[in-house]
Amino acid sequence: MLGALGVRLQETLGDAFAAPAAGHLELARAAWRVLARPETDRLFALFFEANGLAAAGRAPFDTMVPMLVAAWIGWASGFISGPAARRRAEAEAAIALIDGLLLLRLVSGPEAADRAARRLGVR
Repeated sequence: MLGALGVRLQETLGDAFAAPAAGHLELARAAWRVLARPETDRLFALFFEANGLAAAGRAPFDTMVPMLVAAWIGWASGFISGPAARRRAEAEAAIALIDGLLLLRLVSGPEAADRAARRLGVR
């Protein structure tokens, strides 16, 4: 399930990441345009459920989710320009930003997430 989820996320973002981003904010902006939609809410609800189970130490999520997130960071870093260490750090920042906004969207609603995205410079 988690592997399929990761593949689906990459497919969803493939077109949004057409050009290399200068940094995390630019990458987050490209992702937000694609991900902040009702049709992706259910996908991220499952993703965050798996994250919660991993954080609580529930097997197999406690080992699988960190591997999924690490793969996701590695994949996203390929869409950022610059040296490898910088790309990884920028990808981590972008994913933290996107995940926080998406979690807010699910818990508090799209309007709250959009307000936060504007305040953070993502929208």
